[in-house]
Amino acid sequence: MLSISNPLVERAYNLAEYLHQGQIRKGTGLPYFSEHLVKVAEIVENAGGSEKAIAAALLHDTIEDQPSKNPRQLIEEQCGSEVLSIVLECTEIGPGGEDKAPWLQRKQSYLSHLNVISASALLVSVADKLQSARDDLACHVENRGDDAYNIFKKAGRDTMERKANTLWFHRSLVEAFRMRIDVLRMSNEDSVLDGIAKLIEEFNEVVSWLEQH
Repeated sequence: MLSISNPLVERAYNLAEYLHQGQIRKGTGLPYFSEHLVKVAEIVENAGGSEKAIAAALLHDTIEDQPSKNPRQLIEEQCGSEVLSIVLECTEIGPGGEDKAPWLQRKQSYLSHLNVISASALLVSVADKLQSARDDLACHVENRGDDAYNIFKKAGRDTMERKANTLWFHRSLVEAFRMRIDVLRMSNEDSVLDGIAKLIEEFNEVVSWLEQH
């Protein structure tokens, strides 16, 4: 269970709960805040992430999903510029909301951006993708088969294209994550890198399972 005894984490928790109020997780009908954001933050905390990384994990989707609520200003005011910087590193291109850039363009840009992100942002990104793939997509695939990929409506024109594109993105993420952590290890002895490396391999196991089903 996520610890919110730290003042910064508590502020981020409350802000994320406010900003994502009413948002539902795709394919589940459950609250986005508790079913994704809190779980991602728990993964970051358990991997040894800093309080700023945990705060950013709670807020990592606010700029993409809630642009009308002025999330950038609120994050900086309540959690500081360093947390905002991590959140921005984890944000896909485009204005957000319903006006996001086309799916493939967003995913290609995100993959390219992983080549330069910080260790904290890498931790949040890996935790985000692991939670989504492990707790959501894998469960849906196990219960619904290929129809599970239809929650990604912008990933393709039909079920097969959506599945192919989604699996391509997940496999590309594994490769990009591994490349980035190798570079960070050459210039950084931060102990959190060991935690990130373990999460990357957990993510790879989930992606491998998805590719076989």
